[in-house]
Amino acid sequence: MARILFDDSHGENLVMEEGSGSALSKLSGALRAAGHALNLIHREQDFCPPTLQGADILVIAFPSRRFSDRDVGAILGFVEKGGGLLLTGEWGNLHGSADILNTVSQCFKVVFNKDRITDQRNIHEEEVRVMGQRVGMRKEPTYAMIRRFRSHPITRDISEVGHISGCSLSAPKHSVLAWSDEQSFSDLDGDGELDPDELVGSFATAVTPELKRGRVVCIGDTSILTDRYFDQADNRAFLLNTVHWLAGRL
Repeated sequence: MARILFDDSHGENLVMEEGSGSALSKLSGALRAAGHALNLIHREQDFCPPTLQGADILVIAFPSRRFSDRDVGAILGFVEKGGGLLLTGEWGNLHGSADILNTVSQCFKVVFNKDRITDQRNIHEEEVRVMGQRVGMRKEPTYAMIRRFRSHPITRDISEVGHISGCSLSAPKHSVLAWSDEQSFSDLDGDGELDPDELVGSFATAVTPELKRGRVVCIGDTSILTDRYFDQADNRAFLLNTVHWLAGRL
């Protein structure tokens, strides 16, 4: 059993119980069913080494308030003592999330980019409902399907995961876990259209830097943690593998 701390003290506004599609109730339920214990850090003054000391994994999902130098020091100390850290971002520096996450991730040679992965062909398709009635299907090119993976315990038996309006990551090539397809592009202005200054190619969407102690995973999308997308594609298996690996159990 792993002890998992979710940070809710830097503007994440996490909802762990069933509610809107942005809640994390399915993720929290799956983690509890697997025997893990979950707690939230609600107050920034509680984001400190004594609190982190009792955890195996720290999850920081889409923060919107900056980390102080003291906070960054607490995170680095937690990892250096063998802890597991999961960082998840969003597209285009939404609410400053890329800048905020980079104060931590750059310590591990990972950068959350200020773009949005867009794919005109490998597109997530979802049901459209009006007043509870299905009225059709919608394809959103900024909801890319990720089908390229490095062999790793986290990606074992994973065929595809969603990257739901998420950013790309810059990191050493050997640390990349997953990439978008070659025809995807790095959308800088968020309009879903390829512009002359936007690059086409395969972009990192999940990475795990190599460390002497501790384990870190960075993912450019937070939406796959939410109830709306948790059970789509192989998102559930991918996230549970991530947690089990961070806890040293995979």
